[in-house]
Amino acid sequence: GLLDISLNLLESSPQPLTYTGWSDNIRQNTKKIEFQDGLRIIEDNAFVGSSIPELIFPDSITKLAPTAINSNKMKDDLKARLKKVHWPAGVTQIPDNQFADFKVLSEVEIPEGITVIGEKAFKGCTKLTDLKLPDSLKTIRSRAFYQCTGLQTVKIPVDTKIADDAFEDCKGYTLLH
Repeated sequence: GLLDISLNLLESSPQPLTYTGWSDNIRQNTKKIEFQDGLRIIEDNAFVGSSIPELIFPDSITKLAPTAINSNKMKDDLKARLKKVHWPAGVTQIPDNQFADFKVLSEVEIPEGITVIGEKAFKGCTKLTDLKLPDSLKTIRSRAFYQCTGLQTVKIPVDTKIADDAFEDCKGYTLLH
């Protein structure tokens, strides 16, 4: 059967706690990973080859490498299965292309503290329906939600700068402030 994994880490480590990936057995047999407080860094390609439907990051993370979740080394396994993500508040920007073409991603929790959503960050995430973006959000870059055809409502803070094409090819959604 599938596993739920909760990774508990010790805060007393003298070095920043870093996650670099895991074994093939865990990669293929896990339905959820919830990282506990204490984790500080997730490196590039950490989720290559995984097919986990749910990732929950603690707010203690201060560095999530730009290609930790989505890289050109990745097969389509994670893109085809990841449905839910809790983004860490300690990482203030969602990088360019971070969740591009994650076709079944339907729930993204973006906490206070996030200031920028990068270019094409959620491009082609057709299962996203409702977004509530935090008051801390200052910028949504070009094509951040390009082709997110399932969007119905998007709640954005009034002062957020939105690129003209941030929601290109997203039809029928309601923008709320």
